[in-house]
Amino acid sequence: ALKIIKNIRQVSDDIPILVNINDLKSKHWIRFALKNDLDFVSVYAKSAEDIQQINRLLGYSNIKQVIGDKIKVIAIIGKKSLKNYKEIIQESYGIIIDRGDLANTNIEMLPKLQKDIIDECNKYGKPVVIAGSILNSMIENKQPIQSEIYDISNAVLEGASCLMLSEDTSNGKYPLEALETMSRIIKIAEFGRIEG
Repeated sequence: ALKIIKNIRQVSDDIPILVNINDLKSKHWIRFALKNDLDFVSVYAKSAEDIQQINRLLGYSNIKQVIGDKIKVIAIIGKKSLKNYKEIIQESYGIIIDRGDLANTNIEMLPKLQKDIIDECNKYGKPVVIAGSILNSMIENKQPIQSEIYDISNAVLEGASCLMLSEDTSNGKYPLEALETMSRIIKIAEFGRIEG
């Protein structure tokens, strides 16, 4: 992780860096984030107390103290945090919606859950990232399927702050094309056209 951070910092100091905390009991990643001047830490939160705990470890007594260059906590909303997502949003700087994990609950409810979480984040001015199954068809194919285009456009129109590629870029045959495709779809959703 340290080598990747150094490589990113050599390219630009303006690229935000996020590290995921897998274990709330381990303070290793908190110390790592503080020592290496990272921008964000993300954590699978089951409750608002999980976020409060991380904020305390970072030296904040409440979310209002998280301003400027301080490390910000991004809560990952998955199946274990659904019942508390509104409280989690209030305690977090921002949210990542893990659609892959949420699909393990009730897949038919996923679009409604995503919209509700985006609406709640927008209500409080919190950034919200959509992650998981964005352009999975592009793992093997150079072009997306039509439903993926609609999915990306709808996420933008609903008010998502960011969409995050994963398998399609890290394991796929067409990572650059996936990124370019998503970028074009987002620009059209936001501006009605691709600006030249």
